[in-house]
Amino acid sequence: MISFLCPTRGRPENVSTLMRSALETASNPRDLEFVFYVDKDDKHTYQRLVSNPLFIVTVPDGKEHEVQTRWVGGERIVLSQMWNECYKVATGPFYYHMGDDNVFQTDGWDTQLLEAFEKYPDRILFAHGKDGSPHDATGFGTHGVIHKNWVETVGYFVPPYFSSDYNDTWLNEVSRAIGRHVCLDYMVEHMHPNFGKAEFDQNHQERLARQQADNVDGEYWSRATEREADAQKLREFIINYREPF
Repeated sequence: MISFLCPTRGRPENVSTLMRSALETASNPRDLEFVFYVDKDDKHTYQRLVSNPLFIVTVPDGKEHEVQTRWVGGERIVLSQMWNECYKVATGPFYYHMGDDNVFQTDGWDTQLLEAFEKYPDRILFAHGKDGSPHDATGFGTHGVIHKNWVETVGYFVPPYFSSDYNDTWLNEVSRAIGRHVCLDYMVEHMHPNFGKAEFDQNHQERLARQQADNVDGEYWSRATEREADAQKLREFIINYREPF
């Protein structure tokens, strides 16, 4: 099971596009799970999606597949923590750090992911596809996957500190520090205004306002010792790992 963990606000059309693109391009769409965090004051998203959680799509075998989505609702909280709240109800064991502005473009992307993790018996890896942005030239993963072994070792899905951005930066930095970072050859297009692929909507306006007000850049750089601590925990897990009988 690959669990998509995704905060969303005011973008029900994006949610539908994300789910449909992932399901229609996956080799095993029945092994996907979608978990969304929705603010309780986001009535539009709730009415469109949460009140009717069944999503029906025609999968590659030509049959209609009914997808049960999971919704976590509550007060507006720190963005990072939204992903962690989604993790609490997901079934995993693979967890996709996902945004609602992504569109899967490559058939069999899930097979590529699982084959990458199969190379590491301990499953400690951060794996991601390309996103159609300048990040592809550097191998930076804006949205990627980790296994439950990673989460249980460091104690969280993503660090709960950031009201804007930087979860991906944390995962990239830690995974590169331990030599367990891989960019795969599939495309998950990031429909972001910085790349000219979406409007600069209210979500992005609020995100940038939070980034400045909360000094998110400074928050990230002040926690370098925590990232190294995460890396060390993962190194020790890798060294001590023994496959179950």
